[in-house]
Amino acid sequence: MREVAKVVNKNKNGEYRLEKKRNTACGSCPSKNNCYTSKTGDAIMEIEAKSKIDDLNAGDYVLIEIPNVSPTKISFLLYGIPLIIFISLLLILSSIGVSEGYAAIFSLIPMVGFYIGLNIFDKKNREKLKPVIVEKLEEFNVPKE
Repeated sequence: MREVAKVVNKNKNGEYRLEKKRNTACGSCPSKNNCYTSKTGDAIMEIEAKSKIDDLNAGDYVLIEIPNVSPTKISFLLYGIPLIIFISLLLILSSIGVSEGYAAIFSLIPMVGFYIGLNIFDKKNREKLKPVIVEKLEEFNVPKE
């Protein structure tokens, strides 16, 4: 997915901090001007991005490429799998006669382990999902908001 963002500054690690208008799900809705939900989504968000271009200055508009990640897959990974682990272990332990309190505690331990493993995986693969600046836009190419 490609988006337009504005360069704020260059960080010490060689990446750029960018500002971009947060897109809302209401973008094409004819009632968005009368709805408070779309007003809360008009905030400016800051992101960090790697760059393939060296001559960028504060105030420049750039085209960034953001990796496509399925929200459904992410939600299942963050919530579905741990919930399945917890409920499965809770049912198994309860069925073999472990008290409910101990079953709940022993069901939480593997779930915490899953989140620790997920955190380690995230730290190793974070660079793959960072936005990349692919093009510097000239003033006449910047889309109007």
